[in-house]
Amino acid sequence: GYIVIMDFSQCVCFIVVLLLLSEVKSKSVDSNKGNYLHPCLAKDPKLQECMMEVGNSMFEHLHKGIPNIGIPVLDPMIVSEMQLLGGKKSIVHLSLMNSTQTGLGSSVIKSIKAEPKHNKFEINMFVPKYIIEGTYDVNAKIATLPVVGRGPSTITLHDMNSKWTLEGSVVVKKGKKYFKINSFKVNLSPKKMTFLLKDLFNGNKELGDTMNMFMNENWEEVFKQLKPLMETGYSDILIQLSSNIFKKIPYTDMFPDMA
Repeated sequence: GYIVIMDFSQCVCFIVVLLLLSEVKSKSVDSNKGNYLHPCLAKDPKLQECMMEVGNSMFEHLHKGIPNIGIPVLDPMIVSEMQLLGGKKSIVHLSLMNSTQTGLGSSVIKSIKAEPKHNKFEINMFVPKYIIEGTYDVNAKIATLPVVGRGPSTITLHDMNSKWTLEGSVVVKKGKKYFKINSFKVNLSPKKMTFLLKDLFNGNKELGDTMNMFMNENWEEVFKQLKPLMETGYSDILIQLSSNIFKKIPYTDMFPDMA
């Protein structure tokens, strides 16, 4: 199991507007605001290129936010609490509290496979460096070695490729079509992961330094244990929160030529 508690509704607004909608034609978006926005049509043979252009343009604005369409500052993003608990048989129990997460604004969309008619979307992104700084609480085993402690931490994912796969269906409410998410899968693949966990083993510096060195040298094994927990946690919270957004925005506002 896992528990994710975070200030994430703002991030989902970003995901919906940035990666899928390209431009929501609503009264709240003035044509004079956000001139890097332009419509992308479902039947356009260059739909993927259009969505990538709009998406990458919007990434550049994350440090300041995009208040005209309700997107606050997302880089840095503040996460209240994230618990990665692997269940009774798991050897990983990790909590991250009051973390500041930076790097989303430097992301680049490498490709988008959009199939609006079949309600399928696949977004491939590259994040040069994603840094999570906050307070950790860990009780785990890595390669049979116990890891116990609580204190300040910095966890960095380097050169990370991330794939988001969404599949859904169309529902009709009051004569309007809406997109319903059935699955939202997240795949994370960093080229490297580094750790700095202070105050491990009740502040025993020698043991703590040794464990940090071991985790950094064996980061692939550490990430292998964290990967399914992180991906499942993010996937489920994104389904829940992005579904709330899709309930408010008709599918034909996302893709006007599908009316």
